[in-house]
Amino acid sequence: MSNNLVDVIGEQFDFGFTGRTNVLDRNSNQFLGAIYQIDGMILKCSYKGLGGKKGLLQALYESLVLKTIRYVSEPEILDDSIMEFRLSKQEMLQDLQSFLKEQRSGQKLKPPGHLKLAIVTEFFLAGAEVTAREFDLLKLLTEYAKVSDIYSNSDIVETEVTQGLIGLRKKGALAVVSDQ
Repeated sequence: MSNNLVDVIGEQFDFGFTGRTNVLDRNSNQFLGAIYQIDGMILKCSYKGLGGKKGLLQALYESLVLKTIRYVSEPEILDDSIMEFRLSKQEMLQDLQSFLKEQRSGQKLKPPGHLKLAIVTEFFLAGAEVTAREFDLLKLLTEYAKVSDIYSNSDIVETEVTQGLIGLRKKGALAVVSDQ
């Protein structure tokens, strides 16, 4: 039995698997999401509140790199109406390769977890525009100041948090208030 989800999903492509693969937390067995396949093709995925390809790639990443998940495959009859996208094995591997590359580059830019950030009020008074991702991060900053807390409490992918924080910092929306 393989320990990573990429190999399992790949084998299921090869054998034309129909059913779902439940993704569980390795330590607590808590349900985190599911990957749905019909005749091997991935048609739907949900994982930690993320849907579609984004959820799939995050689950595959955590299986390969962080090794924080386990899985249980359940053959079952699924209806085509569940389809949110259609992904072949080759497309999955190409998308995963790009995602892993993006994750590695994002790790280099990720701010240290011990930093405490604050929103610069003058930024709002100037009426500057923010993206939806940056807005979500600003909302999160109203509750959490520490960078590590922002990452752990955000429901967006880690690289998107990093890109959002960098964007806000460049726009002058954030200030580092403590380096402790």
